[in-house]
Amino acid sequence: MSSARVVEVVTTFPDERGARTCAERLVERGLAACVHVDGPFLAVYRWEGRTACDAEWRCTCKTSPAARDACVAALVEAHPYQLPQVLWRECGAGGDYAAWVSRQTGGGPTDGAG
Repeated sequence: MSSARVVEVVTTFPDERGARTCAERLVERGLAACVHVDGPFLAVYRWEGRTACDAEWRCTCKTSPAARDACVAALVEAHPYQLPQVLWRECGAGGDYAAWVSRQTGGGPTDGAG
């Protein structure tokens, strides 16, 4: 079994435009190798003493363990929410894919999508 690792960083945005803009910036800056944007979906949550229901768009960013902190910091800095959800988890990955993610996020020369 391979011990190659990739980090998924997940956040949500109030609209598709914001999610897509953030995704493009993260990839262009080399903080994420790939970002999946999906939605809309319904988020139900408590905020300021009330139950709220809103449509949101999710960004699932694939990055390297070495770039995780910079990716998270960029998300928090650019996020429109007062208290953005930013979650991450380290995942096992195929060696070639993990190497591609690492190269795209500062771990070596870049090449085509993997």
